[in-house]
Amino acid sequence: MDEITIYDINQLTEFKLFQSRSCNGMYTLLFDDDINEIINFLNEKKYKYYDFGISFKSARRINEDFFNEKIPLQDIYCLIEKYNLIVESSPLDLCVKMEDDFSSLGKVNFTKIDDMILFKNITLDTHLNSNLISFYAHELVHTQIEKNLYTLLENYFDREFISIFIELVISDFCYHEFSHNTFEKRLEILKHQFEFYKSNRSDNVVRSYLVSSFKALHLYNYYINSSSEIKKEILNDIERIFKEEITVGILLNKYEIDYDNSKKIKYLKK
Repeated sequence: MDEITIYDINQLTEFKLFQSRSCNGMYTLLFDDDINEIINFLNEKKYKYYDFGISFKSARRINEDFFNEKIPLQDIYCLIEKYNLIVESSPLDLCVKMEDDFSSLGKVNFTKIDDMILFKNITLDTHLNSNLISFYAHELVHTQIEKNLYTLLENYFDREFISIFIELVISDFCYHEFSHNTFEKRLEILKHQFEFYKSNRSDNVVRSYLVSSFKALHLYNYYINSSSEIKKEILNDIERIFKEEITVGILLNKYEIDYDNSKKIKYLKK
């Protein structure tokens, strides 16, 4: 193929405009009574985990079973850099790199060529242990949203919402221990994100995690307390997002989920 120019999407002008236009340009979260109550709860909480590991091979198999049964993944365009080749395939076929003490815990790596989003690989922390299953699922979901980011996502600060929700749901697909670990880990991450955000109020990436976490925990609370029919409907709606039939905003509106009604401490208590 012809020589191509690869851009880092996080540096693109339109991506910066997307951030600035989201939520009417409001960049900071007010530390009101609800937020302070949440912070105090997270700081006082004792985080406990079942200490066991799992191989990536097993994590991949569980993800494949979950997505095939519950919410099929749509094919994406992948860039095979070694051969300078673009192919269309399942996100499960993306190469996964394991790194020691990877600060982001997980990341899907992609580039933009002209108007096309191309996925290269996924990076995961080697020390995720049993949380490897849920964080792998988290990144797989990102491929479904990021493939057409500006169409599927009206608000940049909802960028992590579906990924975090599915991260929690897939843990229930396994066993109680996995479910417990994933929920505890998400709360612990939320605690550290607040600590960082206090001194970095202009960090839009962290803000997106905070806003998305509240909304994901809200929907998850509704999900686990619903009938099997409602659970299936929620997952079907997310599949419609993957198929680009509806947007993330439409799903949030359907289940009446927004920032103000999601920043409640009750959603942090499973």
